[in-house]
Formats: sequence, structure tokens, C-alpha cells
Amino acid sequence: MRAIDQFFDEFSKLALPAGCHVSAHLQCEQTDFVRFNGGKVRQSGHVDQATATVELVRDQRHACVEINLGAARQGVGMGLGDAVSALEAMVGDLPADPHLLLVDHAQPQHDRRAATLVPIGQVVDDIATCAQALDLVGILAHGPLGAAYCDSNGLAHSWQRNLSHFDYSVYAQGDKAFKRSCAAAQWDGATFAAQIATIRQQLPILFAPPKVLPPQGYRAWLTPAAVSAVTDLLCWNGFSAKAQRTRQSHLQRLVDGSGRLDQRIAIAEDLGEGMGPPFGSGGFAKPAHLPLIRQGQLVGALHSPRTAREYGVATDGCGDGEEPNALTMAGGDLQEHDILKELDTGLWVDNLWYLNFSDRDACRMTGMTRFATLWVQDGVPVAPVTAMRFDDTLERMFGSQLLDLGAKTSLCVDALAWKRRSTRCSRVPGVLLRDWTLTL
Repeated sequence: MRAIDQFFDEFSKLALPAGCHVSAHLQCEQTDFVRFNGGKVRQSGHVDQATATVELVRDQRHACVEINLGAARQGVGMGLGDAVSALEAMVGDLPADPHLLLVDHAQPQHDRRAATLVPIGQVVDDIATCAQALDLVGILAHGPLGAAYCDSNGLAHSWQRNLSHFDYSVYAQGDKAFKRSCAAAQWDGATFAAQIATIRQQLPILFAPPKVLPPQGYRAWLTPAAVSAVTDLLCWNGFSAKAQRTRQSHLQRLVDGSGRLDQRIAIAEDLGEGMGPPFGSGGFAKPAHLPLIRQGQLVGALHSPRTAREYGVATDGCGDGEEPNALTMAGGDLQEHDILKELDTGLWVDNLWYLNFSDRDACRMTGMTRFATLWVQDGVPVAPVTAMRFDDTLERMFGSQLLDLGAKTSLCVDALAWKRRSTRCSRVPGVLLRDWTLTL
């Protein structure tokens, strides 16, 4: 991306103040956004943005500011040089930060994959053609993402990926719909067409009279999309080294050894499966693979530079929130064509939402079923189920009540794009549960 080259060129020309450490972290994108409703294009737009976070450090005192480089190049915003001058003027009035850690002796990382994108017009045509006669709604985000880092010590990193992500639903009636997403570095019209063909085949079931279930435990299959909602919740302080050391992690039972999961559960931060850069905003390199749970036991945590400095350990380059950016969960033995047979009679749970903790200490979570939750009788889906609330613990869902994990794992990409497109994702399997608790 041109924004990365311009960023490096502008930084190299800065007059850097003596006795200071100056760094800049760039995030950029060139994204076509297209909104669909009723299977037709309703709105389209293009975002070309580049923002940089500039930090200046002197005598353990530091200050930072985020600037819009696009605006600066048009003369209507602060540029890199202006940012450095402003930070230099204020940093002397700030207190020293005992937990500040600066990158040292890192190897430059340059991973810029710039394959030719499928034209946005072709992607739109593929979606509109497949969506004919369907009430399809969704948002398409299509284009390259980039990141870069450089500092006054001469360290430089850069990263670029193409990402095409279509987050969509096919509506049936009432509150019933199939929710899906299609994400890849390169748009694959055949993959999307196969998704739509499956939805067309299954859609009639959502028009059957809904089944009302009494609150109790049920045998259940949670699809990868539903499992990703659970693992996303675990990322809220669960794998944070700071939270674990201050006993605020909702995985504290695993930390202490008083609880454990099924030995088939293996979770890791795996950049090879992810969509984000291999370095953090502070210039620290991230490990390609970091085990977090192995054989049901907690074996790792994410250490931000500040936590690493405070506790005298190595950092893995993650942000201050210490959340996984590319969480992976190992699959099991259950093949796709055997899922309904093994479920036999119970719930097919397509999606979950509104998840939160009902008891953090016990890692007990609650949430609602959503969209296409189906009742399966003798291996055959027979009716949609009215929306219900679940309330269950991680040690039951991924422990005592776990029957099997799906052999196939699915990529689930974060669709958020409020400030910029997210690079967070997960790759997880579905899970078959002996007993999953519905409360109302």
C-alpha cells in the first residue's frame, strides 16, 4: 500500500529531538463498503484512511497522540513533525512511568502480501446473483489492510493483507433467519454460492411453527459461530497475564488449578491463522504460536509490554488489553456428515448473542439463542425454537458435558469497523454437549 511507503518516507525526514525515543505506529486501509438489503445494493462507499500513533519518550516520561495522515497531507491536520514538536513540549511536565518498556534488539518484520484483489464489481455481482428471490441483508467490506512501525533507533516493521468479508443474514420470518459470513484473503464466489445453496435448502424449516421448550438441560450442538461467541467472551481478561496475577481473570480456577477442562480442549494465539500484523503497536514482535490452554489446562497468558515490565517477564507484543487477536481452538473427531446423527434429539444452536458473565468467579456465562436455533428429532431438524436464555459454566460446556468437537474448524472474523476495520478473528470447531442449560 502506498500509505506505508509514504509513512516510512515521512518519518525518515523528521528532525528528531536529541535524548528522546520517538516511535510511530501506522494503521491504514483502502476499503469498499457495500450494504445489501432485500438482496440488492442499497448503499456503497469507499474509505481510504491512514492514522498514526506517535509517541515520544524522555527520561521514562512519555506522551502520545493519534493523527490522521491523510488530512495532514491535505494541509488540514497535524503531520508527523507537528506531532513530535507538540509531544516534546509537553513530555517534560509529565510524571515518570515505572512500567514503560521500550522495544530493544527486535528483528525487522516485513510481510506485505499484495495479491491482486477480485474487482469489487465482480464481488457485488456474485452476491446479487446468488441472492435472487432471497431477503438477504448484509455488509460487504473488501480491500487491503496495512500496518507499520518505525522508531528513532532505526527499527521498522510493515504488514499488509487483503481481506474480503461479507457479514450477512437471510431472513425468513419473525425473528428467524440464517446468519452467516464469508471471509478470505481473496473473494471466492464458489464458496459463497455453496453457502447460499445450503441456506436455500434449509430455509423452509424456519417457516414451521416454532417449538416452545421448558427451561432445563438439553443435548445440543453449538456451531462454530456459537462457539466463537463463547471464546470471544473468554478473551475479556481471561488470558490476560495482568488479570491472572491480580486474580481478576474469570479463568482463575484454571490459573489456580482448582478447575480444568476436557483434555481435548486446546486453545492458542496463532498468528498463522489470523488476519493481523506480527508486531504490536510498540514495535515488539509477536510469537507465531502461543499456547494458552493445552489438554484442558491453562499453560500460557498474554503479556503486554507494561505487564512484562511490572512483573519482570518477557512480553509477547500484545496490546494493553492483553486479548488474543487470532484465537484458535483445536478440532476433534466429529465429521460434518455425522453431526445430526450424533446429536440425535436436541438443539442445533446456530448463533448466540448478548453474552455476559452471570458469575465471573465460576466462569458462568449467560446469553440468548439467536436466529436459526432448531429442534432436531431423531437426527432430523423439525422446527425452529423460540429464543431462550442459556446459563452455564465453561467447565461444563468445555469439560464435563463435552461429548465431542467438530473435526472442521471455521474462520470467524470480527465485523466491527467503527473506527477502522478490525483484524481480530478466531478459528474454532463446533461442540456437541451432553447437557446444556436453558433457564428461560
